[in-house]
Amino acid sequence: MAWLQKELSKALWLLHSDLRSRVKLKLPWVIATLTVMVLVGVLLVRHHVSAPQLSVENDHIAAGTPKEGMSYFFSLGDFGVAACEKAYKAGDLEDAGGIGHWGCGAQNQKLVADVMDKLAATLKPKFILSLGDNFYIRGVKNLEDPQFKESFVDVYRRGHLEELPWQVSLGDHDHRGNISAMLLWQNDKWQLPSPYYSFQFPVGPKHLEFLITDSVGLEGGMLDEAPEGRRFEEDLTDQFAGLEAGKRQWEWIEKHSASYGESPNAVLQVVVGHRPIRSLASRGPGPSATPPEQAAAQKLKESLAMKGKPVVFLHGHDHVMQHFLEKDKPLYHFGNGVGGMGLHPFKQCSNCTEFKWGESAYGFAVHEVGDLSMNVHFVDINQKVRHSVEVPFSAL
Repeated sequence: MAWLQKELSKALWLLHSDLRSRVKLKLPWVIATLTVMVLVGVLLVRHHVSAPQLSVENDHIAAGTPKEGMSYFFSLGDFGVAACEKAYKAGDLEDAGGIGHWGCGAQNQKLVADVMDKLAATLKPKFILSLGDNFYIRGVKNLEDPQFKESFVDVYRRGHLEELPWQVSLGDHDHRGNISAMLLWQNDKWQLPSPYYSFQFPVGPKHLEFLITDSVGLEGGMLDEAPEGRRFEEDLTDQFAGLEAGKRQWEWIEKHSASYGESPNAVLQVVVGHRPIRSLASRGPGPSATPPEQAAAQKLKESLAMKGKPVVFLHGHDHVMQHFLEKDKPLYHFGNGVGGMGLHPFKQCSNCTEFKWGESAYGFAVHEVGDLSMNVHFVDINQKVRHSVEVPFSAL
């Protein structure tokens, strides 16, 4: 990778020199070199892109060795594929009204769960954060839907994951089904009291503040500004994804944002939403986000970045691992939609100053909370730590 970058830079410099000083080059060689390097670069960017980053110790995470005085929790998104995989193999396909989809068909949800179980044995996380898309490909139908058992209980209610509570958020694929059933489902480890809610996590005498948002509901609150082009519009309901429901959620976010900015005891706000504010994932030709999604993302970024205190935004939706940091603002974005559904490649970007790192790999995130900061570690299905970031509790 480094050799390719070096040779590409050299070839570009030679072309530039030719234009500036009229030095005669072997043009066919330059064109051939550039062509090969660009093609190889396109292939590489599908799986990995990176930018300079701070070094954070992470060998202990891969080894499953907790640090003294640290607390842990896990997060992952876009994971609920076990039932979808079974349906796909049986020919019960989405196009015919079923839930099967090719992106579910590789048992990756269980591979991720296996590594989570191994690290949970020693790190002893306090809970797991769901970043949405709990059930592919059309959510659940009712309280008796077998997906509750096949895609959640059978995968995660075992081993060292058995006793861990889940703080659940909703994704767009969940909204294609019965949201009321997800709210009413009875399981002592399934925490989804409403489409959006908050809770606190103690850090000594202070605490982290968690806001679990409903991205599709927030998008509904933008329909007066961007009414056209909603994803899965035919499946959405006014009760949970309409204009009035969305406006109520926006008011709730503004209230909590203001109180966090004024609170001396809240050292970090962690906001969970399924859809990203920023992303370099490629979801095929055309824009990756619809106009209502873009409007909601812009408003949410403005709301979260205005307080001057550090904010972490955790999301799924795009099936990549990625990390962004707003310029001159302590707003950190961590994308982690790699719990089991088929992965996305990356776009190329030549001037993305907020982008820090990204990879297309299955896994989850380990969050390590201390007295002064929270470390975020991206872990893959081989128990390798791909990337680590420290989020200080004081502003930049």
